Amino acid sequence: MALSPRDISAKTFKKGLWGYKREEVDFFLKQLAQGVDDLRREMDHIRLELAESEKRIGKYREDNESVKETLELAREKAELIVAKGRQTAKSMVERAEEEAQSIMEGYQREIMRRKSILYEITDIAKGYRKKFERMIQHSLRNMDDFEESMESRKAEKVTSSIAKDERIEDPVAESEWAKATTNFRIRSQE
Repeated sequence: MALSPRDISAKTFKKGLWGYKREEVDFFLKQLAQGVDDLRREMDHIRLELAESEKRIGKYREDNESVKETLELAREKAELIVAKGRQTAKSMVERAEEEAQSIMEGYQREIMRRKSILYEITDIAKGYRKKFERMIQHSLRNMDDFEESMESRKAEKVTSSIAKDERIEDPVAESEWAKATTNFRIRSQE
């Protein structure tokens, strides 16, 4: 049975032959009642604080659950974002590699095309060089033939003029003519 401060204050004792001093017992009982009353008030206060603390703990638990759910959602969202980022990066790398491959193939085709043009131009240049060499050789032969023809005509002229006893009047002296002919032949052979 729990005692209240009122129970303690209302308690009476029977007097015995040698009994206690009533004032001391009353004084002690009042002090005891006051102490029990203080303890009960403190206990009520503690119970209120405990109830409030339990409410706060309940709220914190709810908040904690909410935070856990939020963190879980954030973690899942982050995983999705990372996965999507990886997929996007992979896709970008694949596209870049395809574009690089395409560009390289384009360059290789262009190189092959230009090599083909270069070979064609080289072949054409060789053909023109051969034609030019033949043309020069033909011209040299024509010039040699012309010189021989000129020498032959001069010789005929000289022969015919000797036969007529005529003197040849050549503006170029025969020795100078021979030097010029020799120099021309040397230059054409170079």
